[in-house]
Amino acid sequence: MASSADDPSHAKNNGDNYSDPNYRIQIGKKLVIFPNKIIALGSNGSLVCEGKYDDREVVVKRLLKTHHKVATKEIETLKKSDEHENIVRYYGVKYDRDFIYIVLQRCICNLADLIYICEQFYDYEMVNGDGSVTSVSVSQSVGNLESLPSVFEGVKLTKDGRPLPFLLKLMRDIVSGLDHLHELGIIHGDLKPQNILIFKKPNGIFCAKLSDMGISRHLPHDMSSLSHHSSGCGTTGWQAPERLLQGRQTRALDVFSLACIFCFCITGGRKHPFGNTLDRDANIVKNMVNLSFLNKLREAHNLISQSLNPNPKSRPTSAEVLCHPMLWDSKKRISFICDTSNRAQLDLNSDFSKALEAIGPEVLGTNLYGYGRMKDWVNFVDKQIMTHLKKFKYKSWVFLDLLRLQRNLFCHIDQHPIIKEWIGPEAEDFDGYFTSKFPKLFMEVYKVVYKFFEEDQRFKKYFE
Repeated sequence: MASSADDPSHAKNNGDNYSDPNYRIQIGKKLVIFPNKIIALGSNGSLVCEGKYDDREVVVKRLLKTHHKVATKEIETLKKSDEHENIVRYYGVKYDRDFIYIVLQRCICNLADLIYICEQFYDYEMVNGDGSVTSVSVSQSVGNLESLPSVFEGVKLTKDGRPLPFLLKLMRDIVSGLDHLHELGIIHGDLKPQNILIFKKPNGIFCAKLSDMGISRHLPHDMSSLSHHSSGCGTTGWQAPERLLQGRQTRALDVFSLACIFCFCITGGRKHPFGNTLDRDANIVKNMVNLSFLNKLREAHNLISQSLNPNPKSRPTSAEVLCHPMLWDSKKRISFICDTSNRAQLDLNSDFSKALEAIGPEVLGTNLYGYGRMKDWVNFVDKQIMTHLKKFKYKSWVFLDLLRLQRNLFCHIDQHPIIKEWIGPEAEDFDGYFTSKFPKLFMEVYKVVYKFFEEDQRFKKYFE
């Protein structure tokens, strides 16, 4: 039983007026709760509202005492993991006669709200705990919607369908937080955009934090999976098939959900690999996946298709996801191409150089009557660029010369202001230009380099 100091019936408030948005409940000496300032509603009668803890702005997750096992599990997970910057911070827990109050770090919004606001996509469907679907607007899920557009003013998430640095960083944050949980032997079990929070640091940098570990599972020491009958269930449309079929649960469960979240991010919340809201679970069980909307994003298609493999053992680990080129920024991608070209030019007759040359027809296609001969890559590059680079004497039928073109152009672009103006001044412009012209190039080159030089010192930095 809670002490009288922890009992809201003895707490100071401003008139017990539940219609007053400033109505407050004080629990003990530190915690003040504003139950009418609701941020989110959860399952089993839980809610998340605003609060103050030691005069610090926080959020308070309120659960019925009958759900103390769920609360205990979440607190245990947070205590074990929240020192990582991509896990929401835990500050404490309080009790009264009816409820448990978990005090957590205050964030701006969740990932779903960020995506919808930046994409100006304000209406979407939400699946309720009983499986029914409700049409929701962002204004219903964000307490201070009117201020959020100004917080994210000027933020762009994608360009020509490709994630921009802001979004890439948040996606890396999500994987980093998940990898931390997995290293600790914790399966999150309910990854979805609404359970990823967006936090703004004092220096103005945004980061993503995993939250809502109420159904997380701790793997016993030296074990990699849980039994077929492990308790807890995730959210409709975001669960791996083994969870839906009550199979053994491993860390790969979260990687499957992560892939669905990546699709959500890249498409501005408009696409899901398993279709419409009501059909998703059935399609997941049947492995009826559609990634056609990623056909021009080969790195994303490669990673997400692997991560959605119905066989959990065939999915990459969270650590492998973190290293995948889908999450590389443009500077790293350009550096990789430059290093690859330099290595190939050292010995054009090496097995490595020959393997690179052999992917040319896959990247560029073949001539109709050329008996498999690769198309001339110069036909894909704007004439303004080739005119200024005649001195390098490129062979348009040699794939390695296309890599050499990118290397030379990047290293000497300041000497060609006309080209720089044509492509754009930033690394993202350069990378975006060549990716738009040769969408298959980077992933195919990556596969060859990984095969030959996974342990090579020069390339190890890309694969670790």
